Amino acid sequence: MLFQIVSRILIYVPLLIIFILLIDLLYHLFVIKVGNVPEIIIRYATAEFFLIILMFIGDWFDSLSNKIDSEIETGLIGYLLSATFPVHVGKISEILDISEKTVMSKFFKLKSDGKLEEFTFDSDRREITPPTLTPGSPFTTTPQALTSITEELLTKAKLKELEKLRKEGKISQEAYEELKKEIIERKS
Repeated sequence: MLFQIVSRILIYVPLLIIFILLIDLLYHLFVIKVGNVPEIIIRYATAEFFLIILMFIGDWFDSLSNKIDSEIETGLIGYLLSATFPVHVGKISEILDISEKTVMSKFFKLKSDGKLEEFTFDSDRREITPPTLTPGSPFTTTPQALTSITEELLTKAKLKELEKLRKEGKISQEAYEELKKEIIERKS
């Protein structure tokens, strides 16, 4: 969260200052028409160069923040997929070395994204229950059933991630179709 705040500040504040400096530069050059023009331009360019460097640092903080979020989500998914019994949020918090609040927010985000949709949350006990143990579930807790459910969840997560990459334009439609076909064939 801190990285996100710092990155936003380091991106948008310098951008605002650059905009103000450009307006001031144009004012000096075209309205006031005083002073040595090359000297004025060099002075403004130096300040704007420094601000652009701050913006690059802000972008680096943003990518670092996204990487940390991705690692937390991957760790949470991995841990929950390996669980064969209800797990208390505090235990997950200890294992992943993150706050309980972060565990809860990431769990519900992943659940809404469809990556952990079969998992349930017991608010009274503050436990996350795998799909094999959901009351009334047709599944049993045999290793074969657990493997089948895990594979199904992984396949769904892969397909959703693939869809996201296609929507963001990071992969072409042809690559999307080919990878989707591969994922579905591996499942079979």
